Amino acid sequence: MRKNTIELLDEAIEVLEKQGVRVRNELLGDTRSGLCRLGKNYQLILDLSQPATEQLPFALSALIELDIGEELISDDLASMLANHRCESVDE
Repeated sequence: MRKNTIELLDEAIEVLEKQGVRVRNELLGDTRSGLCRLGKNYQLILDLSQPATEQLPFALSALIELDIGEELISDDLASMLANHRCESVDE
């Protein structure tokens, strides 16, 4: 059974956290979600006002930017990550 968006987001967050990324959920207003680096530490800040469908691309981008291997993720998340990579190249 394929994972839904919330399950994929939860998995992406779990993998990022296991790799030492602090994931914060905050109301950002006009500020965009995204990955940032503070010193040697990474943080992924997600906008609480956005649904999972809008938060997931930021988590996928963080996985790509940090070059987190597909051996650490499920097939469903790996498929979503591959699609996101293709979309990023097209932009």
